[in-house]
Parts: sequence; structure tokens; C-alpha cells
Amino acid sequence: MTRKTWIETARLVAVLAAAALWALGCGETPFGVAPDDDGWGEDDDGGDDDASGDDDDASDDDTEDPCEDVVCGDHAHCEGGDCVCDDGYEGDPYDACEPIVSQEDAIRAELVEIAAAELGMCEGIDERPYMEYQPGWWCYDFVAWVYEEANEGLPYPLSLPQMYIGTMPPDWRPKPGDLVKYQIQHYGMVASLSGDEVTVYTIDGNGSSCVMERSTTDASVGYYGTLEDFVATLQ
Repeated sequence: MTRKTWIETARLVAVLAAAALWALGCGETPFGVAPDDDGWGEDDDGGDDDASGDDDDASDDDTEDPCEDVVCGDHAHCEGGDCVCDDGYEGDPYDACEPIVSQEDAIRAELVEIAAAELGMCEGIDERPYMEYQPGWWCYDFVAWVYEEANEGLPYPLSLPQMYIGTMPPDWRPKPGDLVKYQIQHYGMVASLSGDEVTVYTIDGNGSSCVMERSTTDASVGYYGTLEDFVATLQ
């Protein structure tokens, strides 16, 4: 073997050995270029192949907010792409949610609504059931009639527990629907209270022979007939 032939043979053996080592993951490529993690799919300028681009798009889809384009009504919010009412509210979350009303509040509101619908009715002009039994003395009959019309199994107003002025708890206040017995021989029904809860607004029967609104304070009241015990049985 000539020197030239020996050198060429040695070079060939070296190349084949390097190729074998690279194939086993033990060295550089036969061309001195280390493969990237994907093999030969990425060039020197860092360009990604099509598969890498598809992965990025899939990642974007996975993080899309399902509530992004959802519009909910008042007192509602989006959860998982659907509108739901906020805590303490009920109704149509896509339109508007309303505060959840307790059974007690619903009964008291009904009593006030029934009484308010009678405002302006006058004895001698209008014929109403509560005017017939005691002409000229139907203030209590009016309240009793309102309770009966509510059809909620309410007790007679005079049978309600009585909170007398001067002996009732200092922080106790009447609520809408409660009976009012004035210091004079007259009855009415609580409709609402002022913001400071000092003034009591009432709806009374036989006020100047008519159903009318009044305002009073504890100074003019003998006692309040409270619905508290009754509504406690509804819980």
C-alpha cells in the first residue's frame, strides 16, 4: 500500500467512525454540525417548522376566555360562558336579576300593597266591606280586612303580641304590616319608616271617614301589634 493510499484509507475510516458515533448519539455529525433537538428540521436562523407553528395556535385556543363576548344583565356575571345571578339575587341573568325577597318581606309588602290600593275610599261615597260592620268606627275593621285579603293565614290584628311604648326593647322598631294602636281610640297599619326610623308612616281607615296616609311617632302611639311571632313560624 502506497503512502497516498494509506492516508486516504485512514481518512475514510475516520469519517466512518465519526458517522457511527453520531448515529449512536455520542459525538458530532460527520460535518461538524450538532443536530438540534428536532434533528435537522431547524436552520441556523432559528426558524420554526410548520408543526411548531401549529402548536402555538393550539395553545392560544386553549387559553381563550369563554366569557369574553358574553353580556350579562344587572346584578349578574359570567361563569364558564354562561350568565348567572350574583349572590342574593334571582331572575333572568341575561336581562336583570332582582334581590331575593324573604317570605316575611313578601307578606309585609303584600299587606302594604292591599292597603294602599284602598287609599281615597270614603264612607258615604264608596261601599267597601270594612265600612259596613261599624259605620263611623271602622279603623280597626280596615286593618283586619287587609290581613284577611292577604290570604296568608294571618292572625287577627288584635291578637298580635303588643309592644307598648316605654316597655319595648330600646332598639326594637315596627315594620310594614304591623298594627298601630294610637293613644286615642284609633288603629292603623304601618306602611314604612323614615330613614332614621323615628317617623312611622301609616295607612289608616276612617281618617276623616276615608282611607288615608298618616305619619306619626312613638309619642302618639300606645302600642304596636307585631307580626314577628307569626313570620317566625314561616322559617
